[in-house]
Amino acid sequence: MDLYEYQARDLLAGHDVPFHASILLKGADADLSQLLNQPLTYPQVVKAQVKIGGRGKAGGVKLVQNDAELSATVKAMFGMDLKGHVVERVLLVPAAQILQEYYVSITFDRGAGQYLLLLSKYGGVDIEELSASHPEDLTRYHFSPLVGLTQDMCYSAARIAGFEGDILDQCVIITMRLWAAYQSADATLVEVNPLALCLEGDTEKVYALDAKVSLDDSAQFRQSELFARYEAAESQDAFSARAKSDGLAYVRLDGSVGVIGNGAGLVMSTLDIVEQVGSSFEIRAANFLDIGGGASLEHMQNALSLILSDEQVECVFINIFGGLTQCTLVAGGIIAALENIHADASNAVKPRPLVVRFAGNEAEAGLKLLGDARLENVHVYDDQIEAARKAVEIAHQARTGGGRDKS
Repeated sequence: MDLYEYQARDLLAGHDVPFHASILLKGADADLSQLLNQPLTYPQVVKAQVKIGGRGKAGGVKLVQNDAELSATVKAMFGMDLKGHVVERVLLVPAAQILQEYYVSITFDRGAGQYLLLLSKYGGVDIEELSASHPEDLTRYHFSPLVGLTQDMCYSAARIAGFEGDILDQCVIITMRLWAAYQSADATLVEVNPLALCLEGDTEKVYALDAKVSLDDSAQFRQSELFARYEAAESQDAFSARAKSDGLAYVRLDGSVGVIGNGAGLVMSTLDIVEQVGSSFEIRAANFLDIGGGASLEHMQNALSLILSDEQVECVFINIFGGLTQCTLVAGGIIAALENIHADASNAVKPRPLVVRFAGNEAEAGLKLLGDARLENVHVYDDQIEAARKAVEIAHQARTGGGRDKS
């Protein structure tokens, strides 16, 4: 479960991670008059509470200088659609006088079978961009689940990252508190970006200015109280709610290549391939969608209809490995689903190019079935790298004004 920023702040503050005081407004009918009667210190930062990255670029983070700007901004932000997420909560935080921004996160690296601490003296930016463009500025420190993160390890990692003096000490203390929160909540990710050195009068102090926390759904039996607390406040976006009702394992991301696969491992590797192939064009996956072992007509139609109704999607990449499921059955499901979707005049979905890759059980026959159907804008491959390149190419052409693929 991904937490909203205000929930992540609450969880981490419970472990003494330092944040500036904030005010949460719920619903468009929030009583602003009562709020404005309080002595607010300007400027204030108005932050939409949605579970996406890049809120600032999408208009979900605004700086206001007075009561009039605050009132107008808050009213405009409620109900705003940010990449399919409707804003129902807004967080107000006093603007900090920032001297330097840092980055810190803790997660689990499945490939290495170890926990991973990431540290950088250059925060406030997309960490993927920093890792790709300036890998030397991002310290990656692995540590064993059997030992955990010790203070000595934390000091070692922070020194490698270039922290010194009092700032080093403050960052180590905060990182150890993040680790305590990570363990206590059975998290899969805790991230603070930016962690910032702020000036308060004549004092310099490190604060967490934003926070992201993901909890391990598999640990819900241990964290029932925590999950109940955050699920009560959960307001699913329209796409996630629809996927849940259709029985689809779906997570909306912020890219432009829709991804459908059978099996969580295959879908995750597909996301990685799209990321790698599309990195030079800044093209990413728009979602995670696992149809599982069932590729029935209904499942495929629901999956395609969901992704094709997402305006940010420029191309759909369907990556299927036939095991118990025969690729010919999947091909038949795709053909029937597309025919039904396009025949339904009441359907709000728009046509998009599809790139289909089959491997495994009856893959060749399935690809031939799709080819013989002569479906418009459907491209078939038996190699997932080539398929990913085609999907990225289509998305890039659409984004740069070349129009959606018609070949």
